[in-house]
This record gives sequence, structure tokens and C-alpha cells, in this order.
Amino acid sequence: MKNELIIGIVENDNKYMNLVSSQISEILKPTGIRHQIKGYSASIALSCDLYIIGIETSERERFQATDILHAHHKEVILMSNDNNLVYDAMAHSPLYFVRKNHLGDDLRKALNLYQERHMAPISFSCNYRSVSLKPTEISLVEICGNHLHVHALGKEYVFRKTLKNFIEENHQLNEKNGFYQLNRSQIVNLKHVKILEKRVLVMMDGVYVSVARSRLSDYQRMKEVFNNKLQNIATSCNSSQNTGTKHIA
Repeated sequence: MKNELIIGIVENDNKYMNLVSSQISEILKPTGIRHQIKGYSASIALSCDLYIIGIETSERERFQATDILHAHHKEVILMSNDNNLVYDAMAHSPLYFVRKNHLGDDLRKALNLYQERHMAPISFSCNYRSVSLKPTEISLVEICGNHLHVHALGKEYVFRKTLKNFIEENHQLNEKNGFYQLNRSQIVNLKHVKILEKRVLVMMDGVYVSVARSRLSDYQRMKEVFNNKLQNIATSCNSSQNTGTKHIA
């Protein structure tokens, strides 16, 4: 993804435009992604990477604008309080449909989806074959002896390379993208962590990862992000149902 994400908000209501803008900044702040927000009420410039378009008024014109933006290879999120517009909106292939009465949760999902789509893939050679994976598909990277093991999509790719070199070749493996190195030999993807205990992680596939003393500060940052994620889930569900993950007090 680019060093700076430029987002255009197309909305007639200035008050609501400001609300959307503040929600975007709040969602992107923990990721460290630099961003710039531009507001439009009528004509739309083609200088943005991502557009969030309100379609409650002038829906025909807004749908036409969506099609034009797609022709210029731009991503579009459509937004409305009118659920009856969902099917009409989907005919124009938006990245996501945001419900205004669920603004925070829907925007978070939409922006996460954008990040996943536009993050550079992790590429390497394994058994004389080229492998390309989305960073979000990788759950764990670990070094065992002289071989690197990449766990992804229920498979394990094994090939000769040092962990240090693999990290240097794939700059996407960083905390901004949810990757944490918690000991000398393993990097975990927070999206695939099921349980956090004291200095021990359990991954979705049942693999245990221990936290080295020298990495406790990294672990504390990861734990904070993990607990914030659970809090967001609890808030959106508005219930105390068990989500299958544990919260660290």
C-alpha cells in the first residue's frame, strides 16, 4: 500500500462528512497508516485512492460516479441509512456497503478489507515453485535449524532461509500489519491468535508460542491491540456471549 492513503468522502451533509472523517482517523490511528481526507459534495476529483460515497440523495448520479471511478481503477465504499438501496448498490460492485446507523463497525470492516486487498503479497520459492501469499493468510513464521517454516491456509511451507533475511525481504511483516516477533525464532500474525495467556499464545491452529523475556514490551503492545479488538467485537455484538477468545485483564 502507498505511504499515504488519500480518501475522498462524497456527502452532502457537512456534519455527517465530519463524523465520517473523524471515524476514519480513529480507525486508522492504531495502524500507523498516514492518510489524508478530502471532502466532496458535487464534482469528484480523481486524486484519491479510496472513495466513500453517500447515496441517500442523487443516488443515480452517485451510482454513475461509482462506475466512472471503477473505470479509473479506484475503490469505492457506498454508504446509506436506507437498507433498501443495498441491492441497487451491489450492482455497482462497491468494496463495501456501510450502513450509517452502524457507521463505526461497518467502516472498520471496510477499511480492513481495503488494507488486505492492497497490501503487497509475501513471495518466496519453495520446492522449486514460486509461492505468493497475502500477508493476512500467514499465521506464523518460524525458523527451525536451517529451514524456515511459513504456516498459511492450513499448509506449512518449508525452505532454506534465515528469519532475519525473510523479514528484510518482506517489509509487510511488521506491527502495523499485525505481525509480532515474540522470541528469536517465531513471528505471529495477531489475526490468527486465539488465546493470550501469561507469556504464552495459542494460535487458531493450536500451535503454542512462548514469549521471550527480551520481547515483553512487544508482547504488551500486542496484548493491548488484541484486547482492543475484543472490545470492538463485544461492542458491536452488544452482548456478553463467548467469542471463543480470552481477554487479558
